[in-house]
Amino acid sequence: MAQIKSMNNSKTYKAKPVRKKEFVFFNFLWVFLIPMVFNKFFFVYFAMAYSKYPGRGYGYAAFAFLSFLIINMGLFLWKYRNYDDSE
Repeated sequence: MAQIKSMNNSKTYKAKPVRKKEFVFFNFLWVFLIPMVFNKFFFVYFAMAYSKYPGRGYGYAAFAFLSFLIINMGLFLWKYRNYDDSE
């Protein structure tokens, strides 16, 4: 691992390792299947219930499931931000 010395030579910093290629199939399944099956079913249910009965709290549940989808995708992208695909 490469070490980098600062200008005043008082601290030594180590370069951040680049994430190696690994088997991420199950992580892709988690990000794909959970939103497709779980989240889509509940989001459609609560969105339809909200359109039929506005003002009864179904909109909050639909927003919660939509937020869960966005947060789940964001965490996946953040986890693999340093993923090196080159060989």
